[in-house]
Amino acid sequence: MPSRRDLLLRALGSALLTACVAASASCSSSEPASDTQTDDVTASVIRFAAIGDTGSGSNDQRRVAAALADVCEGYGCDFVLLLGDNFYENGVASASDPLFESRFERMYARVDAPFYVVLGNHDYGGDGWGREAARARAQVAYSERSSRWKMEREYYKLTYKHASLFAMDTTMQLFGDAQRQEEEMGAWVRASRATWKIAFGHHPYLSNGDHGNAGSYDGEADPLYAGAGVKGFFDRVMCGNVDLYLSGHDHSLQWMERTCNGTELAVSGAGGRVGDLPGRNATRFAAAELGFMYVTIRGKKLVAEVIDADRRVLYTRTITKP
Repeated sequence: MPSRRDLLLRALGSALLTACVAASASCSSSEPASDTQTDDVTASVIRFAAIGDTGSGSNDQRRVAAALADVCEGYGCDFVLLLGDNFYENGVASASDPLFESRFERMYARVDAPFYVVLGNHDYGGDGWGREAARARAQVAYSERSSRWKMEREYYKLTYKHASLFAMDTTMQLFGDAQRQEEEMGAWVRASRATWKIAFGHHPYLSNGDHGNAGSYDGEADPLYAGAGVKGFFDRVMCGNVDLYLSGHDHSLQWMERTCNGTELAVSGAGGRVGDLPGRNATRFAAAELGFMYVTIRGKKLVAEVIDADRRVLYTRTITKP
């Protein structure tokens, strides 16, 4: 009798192939590219998901959470990157806030993997405009209570096999409070000898969503709120020094055509709600759809797949190092 995993793989494979045909996508397999080989996870293989703007508590969040769980159960997730705005509209009041249970623990109970978390503007309170550091610290403190919620401080780094990952606090950058973060993270990035360097944070560098590009967020005239700090931080520290930057903030799924001096830019902010795409940046892919990104790194090859709430692969981006 086929195992539960075999049945899941068959179901997912059929759905993903249907999606590829319907979208006239370039697909060479009925299963995600990340599972075209049957080897177990080895020292050279990393599999993870990136999902942002999850904290709505809505049926949309539940749909994406179920899709994420199915993909992780079927193909494996070493970890998940949670890209901020983890709790709408005002973050959490303390490390014992019941929102942790309802919008994280129960929501992702089937995802058997650690979640590496960054903060979004709503996690700082004030309906997204706040600077309530205590609310941000409550999410850091929750790491002491949960075995899966991982955020040792507001920004941090981690190494997993042959990848270095840099967790940014872009809200801190937005309000110009990031000198120490810039010094430390700049040193971390320069010191890393990992094959792959990946940064993740909440605010995008480029985006066609409602918020737009760093430096001109929301059409704001005030450089503070327009994201000049985020843009400056990225220009000085990240551009050309990491391979990929994954962000949220805009509630859509995007892969930009333009890089930042070689750093690829992707937005995965559709984990709990969907927004519009009014911007005009050139993109390799953009969709106002619920979903997340699933990344497989095998040696010097990275394959990123955009997966919607119906478990369909909407787009695949492959990056190969020489």
